[in-house]
Amino acid sequence: MEEIVKTIQGTPIPNLLIISGIVFILLSITGGISGKINITPQKQKVASLFGTGFLIIGLLLIFIPVNGGIDHPKPPSTPVPVPQPPNPKSWESWNKVVDETFSDNAANWPSDSTATDFLSGKAGVIDGKYRLDYTFNNSTGAYWSKMAPYMPISDFYFAADFNVVAPRSNAEKGAGTGLYFRWSGTKGYVFILSANAKYALFSLENGVWKEIIGWTVIPGLNVYKRNRIAVLADGPLITLYINDKKCAAIEDHANITGNYGLLVEGWSKDSFVVDFDNIAVYEKPDSLKSGL
Repeated sequence: MEEIVKTIQGTPIPNLLIISGIVFILLSITGGISGKINITPQKQKVASLFGTGFLIIGLLLIFIPVNGGIDHPKPPSTPVPVPQPPNPKSWESWNKVVDETFSDNAANWPSDSTATDFLSGKAGVIDGKYRLDYTFNNSTGAYWSKMAPYMPISDFYFAADFNVVAPRSNAEKGAGTGLYFRWSGTKGYVFILSANAKYALFSLENGVWKEIIGWTVIPGLNVYKRNRIAVLADGPLITLYINDKKCAAIEDHANITGNYGLLVEGWSKDSFVVDFDNIAVYEKPDSLKSGL
């Protein structure tokens, strides 16, 4: 019955009943329409009854409550989860263990000079930046790194700004800078961004270098301006970022923990000067790690 009433409420029938009721009542009162319709006193009573009935039924059909005339949706038997957008910066809820701006060198980052057959130069905090300034002495390739003065770490987000201060002559053809991480003994990873706007990821396994991601061009990147390079290491998953944009993600089970730091690398006889700043490290809490 309720469905029938709701169906009628959605049609003109209630309005027609009300209008008809008003017409019949007027006819019963006036006795007809002058010169057109004449109603006997007996039929006036009948018109009055019909008019009153039509009017009452029409009004009831309009105002009778039947769920507002709308079928309300029934709640599901089990709650339906509301889709949540993916969090592109999940590490921001982790423990921030390093926030280095090099206003001083209270953390004791390495400050020293080096001279070998492969390279010579120095590292240290200068004008609120951590500078690596080296000249490569041959074209066979040389790599130099500075370990961050913090404890080894397993699951983390590690980011740093860098700025190529002084590329000399053809340095863009054979120099790079970046991050190393999960470094322990003769094992570890190196994330390099070259001066000719290419990135790559390598691993060192028992003294043998392995190319994980080959040199890849980043269109529109200008390495002679400030850029931000970062790595997210979460278990075997490694994600690389340049200027807060994900550029690659891989899965590798070779190395799961170790030290981390900054590096420069050269493949030609030239000098390369890089300033690092705004280093941030977030460590994943034990409560979020699998198995805990």
